[in-house]
Amino acid sequence: MQDIREIPIGEIYQAKSNIRRASNEKNLQELVQSVKSKGILQPIIVRVGKSRGESAYEIVCGHRRVLAATEAGLKVVPAIVRELSDDEAAEINVIENLQREDVNAMDEAVGIAALMKTGKNDARAIASKLGKSESYIAGRMKLLKLPAEVQKAISSGEISPAHGMVVARLTDPEKQKHLLESIKEEKLSVSRAENELEEYGKCIADFIFDKKDCSGCANNGTKIKDFFDKDTDLKGQCLD
Repeated sequence: MQDIREIPIGEIYQAKSNIRRASNEKNLQELVQSVKSKGILQPIIVRVGKSRGESAYEIVCGHRRVLAATEAGLKVVPAIVRELSDDEAAEINVIENLQREDVNAMDEAVGIAALMKTGKNDARAIASKLGKSESYIAGRMKLLKLPAEVQKAISSGEISPAHGMVVARLTDPEKQKHLLESIKEEKLSVSRAENELEEYGKCIADFIFDKKDCSGCANNGTKIKDFFDKDTDLKGQCLD
């Protein structure tokens, strides 16, 4: 049986490891209304604050519930206090956030990177824990390599994660930014954005250097699968 306590909100603080940077205001307000009428139905999980002494508690799971409780005017929240190491707390926090239906794609990517950084999880292990494919995990990691402007556009919803995956096929940051602007200004669908890649490729046959390694290169258009538009023709082109 777990020990559930009523902890004053003033004694609770957010964990630095919390990956959730974007917040859906509509969903939060719906949660606030639910808390006002029904209270908090599921206890949050906390641990004794490592850096703030025995009278403070760090949130491991339930950041949004605490935000909603604060806005709803509650003074205390039900909580389960657990003994957790930094790595254990961070992993639980990340996995809880990643399993939310409304998690932002860039927050998701940051969370996956955090799990990998612990050295205890590879792509296969993370895919298993989250119920995703390994290719999905790899795709999210590619988003983190995009320029800040592109990441911000994905995070804000200006473009979709799928658009971001198309942009990630280019390796030159300036070309990536240029494609981003085309997507936004021309309101390109994902399939049309993929077709735009043909404008950025260069014909491999025109290169004057030794091309023996080109056949196995990930940037060789011949090897790139058309994810969103079967009419995209990148054969014989280099995207690097």
